[in-house]
Amino acid sequence: MDPIRVSQLVYLLKDMLEGSELLSDLWVVGEVADATRSRLGHRYFSLRDGDGAIRSVLFRDDMPGAEVPAGERVLAHGRVTVYPQRGELQFVCDFFRPEGVGIEAARLERLRERLEEEGLFELSRKRPLPAYPRRIGVVTSPTGAAVQDVRDVLARRWPLAELVIAPALVQGDRAPDSIIAALRLLARDDALDLALLVRGGGASADLSAFNDEGVVRAVFAFPVPVVTGIGHETDTSLADLAADLRAPTPSAAAAAATPDA
Repeated sequence: MDPIRVSQLVYLLKDMLEGSELLSDLWVVGEVADATRSRLGHRYFSLRDGDGAIRSVLFRDDMPGAEVPAGERVLAHGRVTVYPQRGELQFVCDFFRPEGVGIEAARLERLRERLEEEGLFELSRKRPLPAYPRRIGVVTSPTGAAVQDVRDVLARRWPLAELVIAPALVQGDRAPDSIIAALRLLARDDALDLALLVRGGGASADLSAFNDEGVVRAVFAFPVPVVTGIGHETDTSLADLAADLRAPTPSAAAAAATPDA
């Protein structure tokens, strides 16, 4: 094999690292050291533990205004690359939180910030609910208490409405895909005036499907207004933030979707 130039070697390594699925979407835990800020606002630091260290950067457009806390352990998200001019391995960070927050909470917060930046939670795009909906879709478990709560409220407040149930799993690993499929099914109903996405209360882990990125995007893209009623009053999911109206419970969602007597 013919010899290659140094720059060719460096860029070969750079391409290999940046082409790695694992190394381009990575969470790292470590202690922050040697933190500095450049005149342009980029933050440079090292992440280290007892056996290793890696030079890192948080560019000014990511988490603007945040200071990287020297001496503290953090959970950091980013990608691994090579800084060609120095031939140095580098971790390009785009988000961090204190280690004590926990990885699931850190992932959720990063997703929330990313979707918020995209405008999925923008108040100005919230649509008004129809005053007298004639056809209301409901995405929920067909056997749970939530669907009966919705039926009871609609029968009492607005019996003229036709209810279209799109059954879905609302808990477990398969729930996000099931909810997305149910929303897509309802979206094909041209006569639909409104949709409810509801689930009864449960532990925070039980409600995780409603923080799934695909579910949130499906709620945002739904062709008619969506009202959510997920869990208890103290529970707020990312799907709630993307909906046109968030109600604290399934019964409250049904009440919000119907006219006052």
